[in-house]
Amino acid sequence: MLRLQKQKNKRVGFTLVEALISSALFFVIAGSFVAAYISAMRTHRMASNFYRATCIARNRIQRARTLDYDSLALLSEVEASVDENGNRDLSGHFQRTTSISNTVLACTRIRVNVKFPISGGGVSPEGVEVHTMIAEGM
Repeated sequence: MLRLQKQKNKRVGFTLVEALISSALFFVIAGSFVAAYISAMRTHRMASNFYRATCIARNRIQRARTLDYDSLALLSEVEASVDENGNRDLSGHFQRTTSISNTVLACTRIRVNVKFPISGGGVSPEGVEVHTMIAEGM
């Protein structure tokens, strides 16, 4: 009976050292999950902006195909601020440059470069570039 009484008085639970170690381990694991989530969100935002820039450039090329051949020079622009739909907007986050050049007789080259916002502020140095050739009479 004396032996049973000793076991009842024994305290059960975690020591302070065990609690500190488990808390530290939890915070390290939770911190790595948060860092991975932030990195994934940054990558998603970058990919989304790259996709939007590609769409803006392709839409500009499509717009050029609908114009008269003699009116193509009107599309020329240098680092015009545009919104995510490709509309001119002074507070737009994308910068679109459209260059028109006659490389061959009766054939015009249209080059569209769209720079997109990157994390940390600013815009991408290279951007997305799409180009095509439009022949007179097409």
